[in-house]
Amino acid sequence: MSIFIPGSWGAQIFTLDPETIYPLSENPRSTVYTGRVLHESHDGWVCCKTVSLGEEESPHSIRKEARLLANVSHPNIISLLTSTYTVSPPSITLFLPLLETPLSLILDSPSFKPDEADFIGQALSIGWQCVSAVEGLHERRIAHRDIKVENFGRQPDGTVKLFDLGIAWEESGPSIPGERVEESKEALISQVGSGEYRAPELLFSPQKYDPFALDAWSLGVVLAHFFTPLIRPRPLLSTTSSKSSSDASGDDDDDDDDDMDYLSTSSSQIESDDEDDAEDDDEENGKNWRRKSLFVSDRGEIGLAASIFRILGTPTDELWPDFHLFPDSSKLSFLPSPGPLPSLQELLPNLPPIEPLRAEWIELLGGFLRLDPIRRTMPREALSFKVFDSIASFLPVSYPGATLSRS
Repeated sequence: MSIFIPGSWGAQIFTLDPETIYPLSENPRSTVYTGRVLHESHDGWVCCKTVSLGEEESPHSIRKEARLLANVSHPNIISLLTSTYTVSPPSITLFLPLLETPLSLILDSPSFKPDEADFIGQALSIGWQCVSAVEGLHERRIAHRDIKVENFGRQPDGTVKLFDLGIAWEESGPSIPGERVEESKEALISQVGSGEYRAPELLFSPQKYDPFALDAWSLGVVLAHFFTPLIRPRPLLSTTSSKSSSDASGDDDDDDDDDMDYLSTSSSQIESDDEDDAEDDDEENGKNWRRKSLFVSDRGEIGLAASIFRILGTPTDELWPDFHLFPDSSKLSFLPSPGPLPSLQELLPNLPPIEPLRAEWIELLGGFLRLDPIRRTMPREALSFKVFDSIASFLPVSYPGATLSRS
């Protein structure tokens, strides 16, 4: 084992206490796990990501991720502590700070709702830091290309961190030996992004696209996730009887599987439940609460495109002038919506109830979620939107410049 790229811990080899190692996720390409470092100068928990070099598929690159994390210094982007190279079998391991709370855990909590005292402040602080993280990459001409709720975490002091730069695209190209060059600005890989966070242009086999505009779209979906309804699985008996009734009547709504399989629970419904019952529900079903997705991705790319167009409108020369240039844009015809398009206010019932804050959030989200990539609000511009005028009051005290801003 040897040092691959040194990070903030310098060129030292660190080992983990084997009794503390706990796996977090695993796939044929990589393993992510946590453990405690055995070293007199660095005693603490870390997150490790080990990638087998023979299993990498483009655009994934652990070499690129290590280099980017070592060179990018930003309060909202995770830092590289160190990285090691193992000869047999060939692999690279990144040592990263362990983030205490996944953002998904915060958003999926029944307590993250408008009638909680700290909801407005939390939403502003987390939202601004998410935007700041993406802008921190864009400022260095790096596009993340996999922005999603699951790639953000929060430290105990409230600082939000963006991680997983494995498929990031860098305008300047690679700068260390062994880093593959398989994408050019004129021929980018379109199989990037995750599920409902994928931008609409990726669904029509583009060879050329703006990777920074992808991040802007995905960021809009992440922020919209703050305000979608909370849902949880139905009890087994209720689900069975509901499906039986639906099957018998033939009134099965294929347009929204969530309506069949889940109960949508607004914040007012949660609060109006009997206190003891609510406590029991939280203990029994707390892990199952989740936010309903703004867009639907479980029916493949065509289904995702249809769910986007159902909300934002079918592409026209006015809405998206360059749509016809995509290779697959003419393979399917999407019918115009038969009625008026739903508003973001209707789709996001957990937006702050007070004005003008509610309208300011809608303005921000609407800017990110534009079909035409050229017209999307970019993170740098978003940081100066009116919704964030009071952000200094809500940032963590330890955040750079936060104390000065409050004085």
